[in-house]
Amino acid sequence: MKNSLLQGFSPKKSKATNSTVVRKNKRTPSVGKTKKTVVNKPTTVVANIDVGFGNRLFIRGNGCGLTWDKGIEMSLVNGNCWKWESKDPNNTTNFEFKILLNDELWSTGDNYLANKATMEITPVF
Repeated sequence: MKNSLLQGFSPKKSKATNSTVVRKNKRTPSVGKTKKTVVNKPTTVVANIDVGFGNRLFIRGNGCGLTWDKGIEMSLVNGNCWKWESKDPNNTTNFEFKILLNDELWSTGDNYLANKATMEITPVF
């Protein structure tokens, strides 16, 4: 009967020295090796501004499905908090964007640069 400590190992002869070399059997699972799964989060833009009753915020840009030609409406979270979330979790950062009122009036100042997963801004019109 084999010793339980040697189970999963098979002795092999070394060609160079003709001595017995113990090698791990290929069927023995490796312990402690886990595959890391990277989960990208989509980019989220949160705009804090009261735009007045009946007005809406839109976002335009050059990444994550945005274009400079036509805006995508942002979702109203509460009275003065608007949110947009990208649909592509693999393209999460490093694109420019701008906020528009009713997809007509551009916010003042430079373009915003999405450089992290969640951008919180206060646009001015």
